[in-house]
Amino acid sequence: MQRHVQIDVAERFFKYLKGRDTDFAQRELPIAAKSYFDDEYAARERDLVFRTRPIVVAHSSELDGPGSFVTRDIVGAPLLIVRQADGTLKAFSNVCRHRGAKVALEGAGCAQRFKCPYHAWTYNLDGSLKNIPFDEGFDGLDRSQYGLIELPVDERHGLVWAVATPGEPLDIAAMIGDEMDGDLSAFELDKYTLVREATYEEDMNWKVVADGFLDPYHLQFVHPKTVGPFFNTNVYTLDVLGPDVARLVVSRKSIHDIREQDPAEVDLLPHVICNYILLPNTFVAVEPRHFEVWTISPHPTDAQKCKVTLRFLLRNAPTTEREESYLEKNWKLLVHTVVDEDWGVGRALQAGLPHGQVKETISGRNEAPIQFLHGNLAAILSGDAADAMAGADEPYPRRYGNLVGEAS
Repeated sequence: MQRHVQIDVAERFFKYLKGRDTDFAQRELPIAAKSYFDDEYAARERDLVFRTRPIVVAHSSELDGPGSFVTRDIVGAPLLIVRQADGTLKAFSNVCRHRGAKVALEGAGCAQRFKCPYHAWTYNLDGSLKNIPFDEGFDGLDRSQYGLIELPVDERHGLVWAVATPGEPLDIAAMIGDEMDGDLSAFELDKYTLVREATYEEDMNWKVVADGFLDPYHLQFVHPKTVGPFFNTNVYTLDVLGPDVARLVVSRKSIHDIREQDPAEVDLLPHVICNYILLPNTFVAVEPRHFEVWTISPHPTDAQKCKVTLRFLLRNAPTTEREESYLEKNWKLLVHTVVDEDWGVGRALQAGLPHGQVKETISGRNEAPIQFLHGNLAAILSGDAADAMAGADEPYPRRYGNLVGEAS
């Protein structure tokens, strides 16, 4: 976090803690219950949001040299991301141009070329078609037109973004804007290493999971014996830094020890957790000694299922027993807090909503981060992204206006 941001956030927290205040939205937001279970609604989300927008698919440390690759899917669309000889990345549809088989079957690895397991069509690292066995059967084929289908990809701050649909080159720096770019630069995420990763398949709509990451209102209620006692419930700052990016900060109880000090002089970071929101589905959580990158994806066909990937980043991989102990302790606490406690509530929520008694849920003025997500989605699904930039008064949001959608 940049120094001027720390000072601004500290000033706001010191004020809020004295007055039991927080960053409020302009009004309550009704959210259509069907958005959490309706298959037609989910299909529109997949088509208009997830297949056309940049999604975080990897950390840079997973692609650590020429020929290193990972395979991913975005709502069912198979991707192949490859580190090139010059250090750049290319992304491709992981589909052979001959008969449509997957070219790379492993989740990750290092290769000099990719050979389709069906008929051994072979592709270079840059996606160009290298070899066709018994090529006399294809003597009328222009090989230059039958390389792997290239997809947009970009790498910044140690994160790799890709789009599941062919299109223009990505410029993530421009997409996230100067202030978000400056904050992430200050953390030097590109110098961190992926030390542990897990993927969870859950019986919940993806937004149930996302809402949990955006909810400082629930801490003392859902986590009374784990993390709840260490945080100030319902006190947060939210800065919307662009149409798709925001900074959510929640404070630890330890912030009370410094709240009488000059905000310009305090080191705020030990007393807060920053959650950087990269819509539609990625959250970067900043802890004192590690980072968590959470990516939530809808199921390709079922509105009431999702897939969540957690990447745990450290500056260096553990080399001592003490470092291994830190990793294991924090991993276990994280999994228990999120998977057991947060998602325990989420599973029950998902089980109740589809039965028709409740037509809409309500996001309060004190749940502005949730309104940011749902307002963004409403604008996209309505076909009028300009709606997401409608003006609003301070204090929330502080940059781009209140992203408030209408239930439908």
